[in-house]
Amino acid sequence: MRSQFRWATGSFLRPASVARLLILCTVCCVPLTAAAQGSDSLGVESVHPGGHELFFMPTAYTMPKGNTYFEDYELFFLNITTAITNTTHIGAFTVFPITTDVLQSVALGVKQNVYSSESFGAAVFGSYTPKASFGSLGGVVSIGSDASSGHIGYTAIVGADDASGNVLMAGYAQRVSSVTKLIVEYENSITAFSDFSGILTFGARFAGKRIAWDIAAVRPLASTGSLLFLPYLKVILIL
Repeated sequence: MRSQFRWATGSFLRPASVARLLILCTVCCVPLTAAAQGSDSLGVESVHPGGHELFFMPTAYTMPKGNTYFEDYELFFLNITTAITNTTHIGAFTVFPITTDVLQSVALGVKQNVYSSESFGAAVFGSYTPKASFGSLGGVVSIGSDASSGHIGYTAIVGADDASGNVLMAGYAQRVSSVTKLIVEYENSITAFSDFSGILTFGARFAGKRIAWDIAAVRPLASTGSLLFLPYLKVILIL
């Protein structure tokens, strides 16, 4: 069991995986995240905490101008994002300040919604980590409504020898009550992370008016011996 734990933590904390999380959390959550619509359309209306993203990947939703949200992943990854217009998010992502090296993890992100209708939305996003001199560019499309929606995204990681490549993302969210959504999400790489076989994440989001909690299980799609799932916990707070 100890060896499986070392495999799991090593796989997710090595530079390539950290770069991937910085992209998916900072870029996706910073530009597209923060809050979703209060109606069943993909337009910009009232704020729903968490509607900007699934677990890791972003959606094409944006929140109204002037809204800001804070996210904490696993008590370790921190993100704050604000909507400077109804279609534009900017934000910053970092790890919890455990050591003085925390500034090396700071990443800046932007997300721009380029199209939205009653049942379809599209957005582009990017991020840059100054200390590590790498960034990402990507896009996402969302189809459906707040009650039921599917999402497909793509991210290109550039500037990092150990993390350069392309990441594909797909996810689905289904509302089952006024406060609960079931979410499933898949990520895999095309050329990045040669030892990465993809991950499947599934769980639930419990959301109120200003705060949402995500509880999920992460399954690496590789041989992991006795290891079944990694726990996932995230809180999203509309400030």
